[in-house]
Amino acid sequence: MGYQYYHYDPSSGAAVSFAAVFGLTTVIHIWQMIRTRTWYLTPFVIGGIFEAIGYLCRFISATETPNWTMKPYVGQSLLLLLAPALFAASVYMILGRIIRMLNAGSISLIRPSWLTKIFVTGDVLSFLVQSGGGGMLAKANSQDSVKLGENMIIGGLFIQIIFFGFFIVVSIVFHRRMLSTPMHHMVVTEVPWNQYMKILYTVSILIMIRSIYRVAEYVQGSSGYLQSKEAFIYVFDAALMFACCIILNWWHPSKIVSCRRKVENSGDHEMLNNTHYDNTHNPESQAINTSRGKESRHDDTPDTRSVQSPISNQFGPTSEKHEGEEQSTTTEQVHNDPSKSPEEKRKNVEQAGRRPMGPEDEK
Repeated sequence: MGYQYYHYDPSSGAAVSFAAVFGLTTVIHIWQMIRTRTWYLTPFVIGGIFEAIGYLCRFISATETPNWTMKPYVGQSLLLLLAPALFAASVYMILGRIIRMLNAGSISLIRPSWLTKIFVTGDVLSFLVQSGGGGMLAKANSQDSVKLGENMIIGGLFIQIIFFGFFIVVSIVFHRRMLSTPMHHMVVTEVPWNQYMKILYTVSILIMIRSIYRVAEYVQGSSGYLQSKEAFIYVFDAALMFACCIILNWWHPSKIVSCRRKVENSGDHEMLNNTHYDNTHNPESQAINTSRGKESRHDDTPDTRSVQSPISNQFGPTSEKHEGEEQSTTTEQVHNDPSKSPEEKRKNVEQAGRRPMGPEDEK
């Protein structure tokens, strides 16, 4: 035989346990998806089915020890290898819906309409390459074909890691921009977008750790340490993927849709639509708004040079002017006061800072 199926005796108890728990969480996901009509989570549900059937096949292999047959082995190998790629596809779509819920496409590195297309395309490519490698391993009859199959799987996993890593970067940039946006706190409290971003990070990190483990496993090869110990597949694959399923059972993404409706009904969606998402990060909108602002000031703003406020009269530059006017008025009153003698008028004017009155002023 060109390829040895297992380098240990598979545990029937562990396999049937994970088949059962994955089956349970998947049934719940199916019910949640149908009830809330969140059809974009179909890949996630299919991934859960893959996990449940995969561990069921592994249980069948465990009952065949040591005379393993090919079909259960191939079934568990392919299904457990490919399921996380389907989980990732739904995670990509969840981010797109969070961005749409907040109407914040202008602050995302990638437009929501392109975000899902780009990352799902990468995910499908990864899925196909891994499938091809897994199929080649199943039919391997020489060491060369085994090596080629393993290399294809490694290549597919690297594609998944690259796209998923870029996706995490896009998520972090979007999250930071939202937190630095002055209007983010004005979104109604029924929209826990920040909580969903943290959930998205948690699920993404779990999938990333699992993918890195799988790369290390296949880089070491069939005779490597990771493939020689069954515990690793349950710790770094089964447990992590089950955690992803449970997390999204508890914080189901259907709440994003209901939150979006609440925002639209409350009017906050329109408020967000008209605020700084475009103004802050869209240069074209900045130019348009700047131009509009200038026109508005030109048409509507009163000439402040001719309008003085009481505060400016007391504290502003115009206070000197009013003091001068007040001083001039006082001098004229002294000059025209018939009750004062010419000598008294001259003294008062000199005290007021005016020139001394001449004989012509006394007349």
